[in-house]
Amino acid sequence: MDEGHDIDTIITEFSNVFKLVPHDRLLTKLAASGLDSMVVICVTELLLGRTQSVRLRGQLSKEVK
Repeated sequence: MDEGHDIDTIITEFSNVFKLVPHDRLLTKLAASGLDSMVVICVTELLLGRTQSVRLRGQLSKEVK
């Protein structure tokens, strides 16, 4: 920007995506999609250490990574 070049910005809210899609599947699809590798790395680092669980009829499943 300092040199007068245009930049593109995408702002997206991912929290619900991370709750619904298995992380390994999401990362595999992102890597295969042709996205810039830095985007894939950022999303991967964001997911590190996160867990998922599902609530169905008041019962909570075991957490998975």
